[in-house]
Amino acid sequence: FIFLMFTLYNVGLGSIYSSSVLYIEHTLHFSYSNAYFIWGTFIALFFCNSLIGGFCGSKLAHQPAIYIGLLFASLGLIIFAIPHPITLCIGLAIFITGSGFFVPNALSCLGQLFKKNDYRRDSAFTLLLTFSNRSEERRVGKECRSRWSPYH
Repeated sequence: FIFLMFTLYNVGLGSIYSSSVLYIEHTLHFSYSNAYFIWGTFIALFFCNSLIGGFCGSKLAHQPAIYIGLLFASLGLIIFAIPHPITLCIGLAIFITGSGFFVPNALSCLGQLFKKNDYRRDSAFTLLLTFSNRSEERRVGKECRSRWSPYH
């Protein structure tokens, strides 16, 4: 279950990673430098917010934090898709909040499935991250080939 949620979450994250600068430049008509400023701010806040979400999840409970995070991340992606500068900022902020709750707490739940010295623990994390990154690679590769390659 955690693997499936993490993989689906990575599809949304990969969509923002791979196409946000183009979306901001071409659809919202921001300048090149402003698009990269927004993207860089998003990346910085994305990684910093994991600390806050992990702390909140450890104080409350990991499983509700995962569901709250997925709800916020999904809502943020939907709002992000509405082509307007205000919805861009609101959507990214909500997605960042959801990501901060989802990612560290999902990994904590995975870690709690195994005892401390269980030899399968490292393998579980390796498989989760490998397959989620691999599925993202394939999706982004298909998108890039279909947009910019004459041989799709």
